[in-house]
Order: sequence, then C-alpha cells, then structure tokens
Amino acid sequence: MRAGVTAMPNLPVLFIHAFPLDSRMWAPQLDAVGSTRLVLAPDLRGFGRNRQCMLPESVDGHARDMLELLDRASAPRAIVVGLSMGGYIAFGMLRLAPERIAGLLLADTKAAADSPETRKGRDERIARLQRDGVGFLPDEMIPSLAAPSCPDSIKLELRRLILEQDPISVAAALRVLRDRPDSSGLLGRIQVPTTFVCGEADTLTPPSVMREMAERVSGARYVAVSGAGHMSNLEAPEVFNRAMVELMGRCTG
Repeated sequence: MRAGVTAMPNLPVLFIHAFPLDSRMWAPQLDAVGSTRLVLAPDLRGFGRNRQCMLPESVDGHARDMLELLDRASAPRAIVVGLSMGGYIAFGMLRLAPERIAGLLLADTKAAADSPETRKGRDERIARLQRDGVGFLPDEMIPSLAAPSCPDSIKLELRRLILEQDPISVAAALRVLRDRPDSSGLLGRIQVPTTFVCGEADTLTPPSVMREMAERVSGARYVAVSGAGHMSNLEAPEVFNRAMVELMGRCTG
C-alpha cells in the first residue's frame, strides 16, 4: 500500500481518511505539520492511489494495514488522527495494538456500531452503487458531509474526490462500516492524550455523541467547531489544526 511520507524527528503522525474519500482530504493538516515530523497519510486499500487493491473485509483489517505501515516506517508509536471512518480504524488499532498509539485525535466519528436503521441504509446504498456506480453519491452525501454554510469550493472538492473513487471499492467499504464492532468499551481504556473534535453542525456523528465519548476518556479534551459539519478538518482547518498541534504538544515518545 502506497502512502504519502515526509521524514523528520519527533513522534510520527498517522492520518486516516474518511469515507468515501482519500488522503487528499488531509491537505490543510499536512501543510500545518510541515517538515517537523514524520507524516504518514495513506490512501486506504480500495481508495485513491490504492483503488485497485483488494479491500480488507473488516475495520480491523484496515487497522492491521496501518500497523504494518508504521512497521515499514520504523515507527514504534505514532499520534493517530482519524476522521469518521478513520476514527473507526483508529479504534481497530486500539483493539489490536494500543501500545503503538502515542496520542489520538478522533474527529466526527463514533464508537458505537451501526443501528439497524443505519445498516439498512448502507445495504440500500450498496445496491445502488452496484447498479449505478458512484455518480449519485455526491448529491446524496455532501448535504450530510458539509454544513449548509460550507463554501462551494469545499463542496466541489468533496464531489471531485467522491467521483474519483471506484464503485466496487466504495460498496465493499460500506460492508466494512456496516459490520464493524462496537468499540464503546475501548473508551475507558484509552490512556494516551486524546482530543475529540466535532463540527457543531455534524448530523452524522452529532456533538452530543462525541461529547459523551470524550467524557468517558480520562483527561480527554473536546473541541467544538462552530459552523462546521462532518468534514471539520476541511470546513474549519484553522480550528482543527490548532487542536491537532495542541495534542501533539501533549504527546511524548
């Protein structure tokens, strides 16, 4: 699996992207980190530059990929930044190898498994992807991904990234999301610096859900992003980046 890599000292940072996008969504964060540390920003299998790779059959499969990426980078531990699906995969890393995580930024995500209603909706979207491809996805998803006040330029970028994904991979990823385990029990076990970031207009992973998660993690900080929806890193990069840099300052090797 190919990954964007920049080399330097300090704890590495691993960025795990959202569904159904790829690592390009992290451009504002990669600019903010600059050349101060090792940065790993992979395209998950099935997405972006890795769209032709066979998709893992579980969230933990993606998590194993992330751990193997750390191994290849000779990084015993890393600060993990995950948004939405990226957060689900970060929970998978916590299940498999919590000792590899030096800090966590969990953005616009949740620990709970899908409800029956959400699972049904994913099945319906899978069927349509198999029938029609990804062409319908931007109009269906962007109103949930971005707040109504989100600039058109960001919505256009989201549209472009979605339309460039492979429909077979997107459908397979929906099955992975649908079948992921409940990770709520992991929250009380997190023992590293942790920050939760949530757009105040996020309807997919609402602030109330993320605040409750933050309350279950000892010492965690919660950052509300005014005016942002689900894609808080793109809609309010200054606020997101401040939270990210502050977290980095609390993490040690």
